[in-house]
Amino acid sequence: MGAVSSSDYSIDYAVEFDNEVVVSEAVERETRHVAVGTFDGEEYALYVDGNREGTGSHSEEVNVGNMSIAEDFEQDNQHFNGDICEIRLYYTAFKGDDIEVITNAMS
Repeated sequence: MGAVSSSDYSIDYAVEFDNEVVVSEAVERETRHVAVGTFDGEEYALYVDGNREGTGSHSEEVNVGNMSIAEDFEQDNQHFNGDICEIRLYYTAFKGDDIEVITNAMS
């Protein structure tokens, strides 16, 4: 088997509950991105760079014990090798205008 170039890999963002997952399109590597996941108790949404990538529904309680960061949800033998500049956790549900403010503040 030949060597795999790092250019063969892509980065995407995902929010997953149970067996339902919302995944972003692949994003440009070596570039800063702002990923925001929201959950209002019923619906969750994924935004990347201010763009809504998708939504799903979830009716169970969510806590930080259920959260993974920089994990490959498709393969557990691949790990993120890069920099995460900032992580913020808020215990409130955000709407579209709020996402724009957060994205602009972190860009």
